[in-house]
Amino acid sequence: MRNFGASRGLGPLRMAPWWRGPALLLRRGGVVIALVAAALVATLPAAAAVPFLSSSRSATLHHQISAACQWSSGVTVTSYLVSPGDSNGSPSAGPGPQGVTALVARRTGLATATARTVPQLGGAETTLVATIAGPTQPAAGPHPFPDADNYPVQLVSRDGFQDHIQVLHGPRGTGAWVSDAYAGTLHLKVGDQLHLYGGVTPGGAVSSVTMPVAAIYRDLRQEPDQPWWCDLLPIYRGPQGNRPTPVVIFTDQPSFLDALPNLFTNATHTISFPLANPDLDDDQAGDAVVGIARLRTALFGPPDSGFSPDPPNHSVVGSLLPQFTARAELVRRSMAPAVVPVAVAGVLVGLLIVGAAAAFWVQRRRRELTLLSAHGVGARALALKAVVESLPALVVGAVAGWSGAWALVRWAGPDPVLSGEAAPWAALGAAGTLLAALLTVAVVAGVACRSLTDQVRSRHHRVLRALPYELVLLAATVPVWRVLGDQRVTGDPSNGLGTAVHVPGRLLVVPIMVVAGLTTLAARLAVWYLRRRGRLRSPRTPAAFLGWRRVGRQAVMVAVLAGATSVPIALATYGATVTGSVHATIADEARLHLGSDVVFTLGRQVPIPDSLADRATEVLRLDGAIIGGTQTDLLGVDPGTFARAAYLDSRIDGKSLDELMPPIRAPRTGGPQKVVASALTPAGVREAAWRGDAVLGGTVDVVPTSVLPAQQAGYPTALVPKAALGDDAQYAVAQLWVRGDPVEIQRAARAANLPITQVAVAADRYANSQWEPLTYTFDYLTALSLLTGLVTLVGLLLYLESQAPSHRRAYVLLRRMGLRARSHRRAMFGELALPLVAGLIGGVAVSTALSEVLGGGFDVDPDVLPNAVVTMPYLPIGLIAAAVAVITVGAAEYAQRRIGRANPSEVLRDTI
Repeated sequence: MRNFGASRGLGPLRMAPWWRGPALLLRRGGVVIALVAAALVATLPAAAAVPFLSSSRSATLHHQISAACQWSSGVTVTSYLVSPGDSNGSPSAGPGPQGVTALVARRTGLATATARTVPQLGGAETTLVATIAGPTQPAAGPHPFPDADNYPVQLVSRDGFQDHIQVLHGPRGTGAWVSDAYAGTLHLKVGDQLHLYGGVTPGGAVSSVTMPVAAIYRDLRQEPDQPWWCDLLPIYRGPQGNRPTPVVIFTDQPSFLDALPNLFTNATHTISFPLANPDLDDDQAGDAVVGIARLRTALFGPPDSGFSPDPPNHSVVGSLLPQFTARAELVRRSMAPAVVPVAVAGVLVGLLIVGAAAAFWVQRRRRELTLLSAHGVGARALALKAVVESLPALVVGAVAGWSGAWALVRWAGPDPVLSGEAAPWAALGAAGTLLAALLTVAVVAGVACRSLTDQVRSRHHRVLRALPYELVLLAATVPVWRVLGDQRVTGDPSNGLGTAVHVPGRLLVVPIMVVAGLTTLAARLAVWYLRRRGRLRSPRTPAAFLGWRRVGRQAVMVAVLAGATSVPIALATYGATVTGSVHATIADEARLHLGSDVVFTLGRQVPIPDSLADRATEVLRLDGAIIGGTQTDLLGVDPGTFARAAYLDSRIDGKSLDELMPPIRAPRTGGPQKVVASALTPAGVREAAWRGDAVLGGTVDVVPTSVLPAQQAGYPTALVPKAALGDDAQYAVAQLWVRGDPVEIQRAARAANLPITQVAVAADRYANSQWEPLTYTFDYLTALSLLTGLVTLVGLLLYLESQAPSHRRAYVLLRRMGLRARSHRRAMFGELALPLVAGLIGGVAVSTALSEVLGGGFDVDPDVLPNAVVTMPYLPIGLIAAAVAVITVGAAEYAQRRIGRANPSEVLRDTI
């Protein structure tokens, strides 16, 4: 026979046992499937890391764009139209309407032409706003409008405004569109003449124009805010503080430009270019940001453009897109401490099963490899044979892992839009993992084949193998914990981009090290016990004896199978605990801050609709009351329904809302009104006032508690019966608090035609905030951790494949010795159940212990109540346990049926 050992280097590749390797592997379907699955598990997290970070960056970008005003997400060019009578007046404006009209047209044309060079920008939208005195008659003297500041009027023109307001009367011709509230105050109707007064002319007279009332519309403040009006929200909703809300009069652009020069007042001229594609990716956003910088330079370049950053025009080119892209990049960087450790752990778990596959391959092909070794083939050549045979399966697994990474990001990622960097980095991750898998196969197979060759291990090698290296890994957790620190925030709040909160890296890296170290240590001890002490046991039944002897004989493979079961279960359970606990904590903090899942602010008090009656309560909020010298927000509630709809975590001070209701539920018997107030409000009988007048009878009896729902701006809140507010209820803000699914609740509220002016959803509290990146990782980490559960099935499949020949021979001989098939089935079940159940118990125990020890760190916002809410993933644990049970029973039955079909004569002839 040919001496195979004469070949050196890549020479064996020219020989049949090597170049026919891939075809030989196809005869072992179980090993092929195991190798493909192992490569998939190893490749997927490596290929998914960068796409998931890109998806998170896109989600942050898109959420910011959707939450911001559409006119400011793109580009806004704002400048002034200066009154001709101003000392700094613009000569180009001219004394009459023609000059102003020409200036507006010139600016709009130049801005539109320049914006065409900027990618991703839509068409121009022009808005003109002027502050005037309105129809108030001027008074004599040097101050013609003594009350002008108390009755401000904004004259507004924007193309298409007619399509975004509810017309009640008209329109008839062109002119002023006034709100129904303003028309009612002045007794105006369509067709009446409206006198608008402006500034003082150079001659000292008060300027004015007359404009017909063309239409009467429903006041925008009486309806929910439309996105189309987002940039004018401060105008028609009014400024913050005690300044009066201006009256908004709409008109068409020609009428506005005709009236403006005669009003002798200044106006703002805004040209807006919204984003044409709000779902743009990061690369497109970057190109748009560069184009916006060029646009700013181009507009301020021509001297006759009408744009200038200096007086009198004070032109400004604004865009939130550069800030949005920078914020999205900050979020991507903040998520790396959470994504990278989990991805590395997933890769290592996958490589672990690849190594196990290589070891089991050696066991399955032991006869052939021994024969080759007897003819001079060394361990390196045999390792090369393992690589050649496993290469096609590993390539298929890597491709499947790369494809699965895209599917995982599409399914569990926060946004399907990915940047251009995602694809090459995913391919690089898949390729790198494939090379690592091939190297793992070569090393493990080469080491395992040393026992088949004439190479004798020295005592030095045996000592090195016996050293407990896992103890070094466990000891390293202490310095790693200290080095990683408790950093939870990425970014600098002073740079305008804010910060992004993430799970501290040590809460993920250290547990992975602990799981790996404890699993390896437990496997080492298990092998020692099974080899030294396990043989001393003598189970009574034949099935138990046979199963136990097989476990003891294959101690290393049994330990590897138990470890392959324990590691993914521990990581999946701990990952589910971390993500579930963080999610529950921030969700509870949001509900406590808001008061409930959804809070509707209403324009007036209305009955609770039947569709929400079983989960809603009415609240009258009266902010700014003074109780005992402390500013306290009053919540007028219905004691019968408040506890079921509002949210309060009883773990904060041991009291639920039901337990806080009796003081305000009891009827008042003549003494001071009882109220339940949160901390900072002094307890006992105290004086109560609102805006300088007595409220709640002037005196209240405060029942203290530590915290109550809907505490905002740092002020305490007090619960009082709605009826106790009396006449002051008319000044309170009517709200509807509802518990349940926000989407379904808002659908029911719209169907009931509630007079909603504002909607607040607890789940949205962290949207576009520093906590939002944290929420992106929940589904991803859970899905990635559960995916490693494939390792259990793959490991079991490899074990069965490696033991199939010996099981078949043993079964044929045992049957002739009188062993029944049922007893052998029980033996198979015990042989498989022991490592799987041990891995299940060990994985759950380690993850539970880690959660108990590290649970305090799951609160990413320690300054906000409630503190960390640790939630054990009982459902996933139950599903994993059920899966282990089903897999064990199914594998035992499959192995028994496979063995039972063996031909005894062929097996005995092969054995002899």
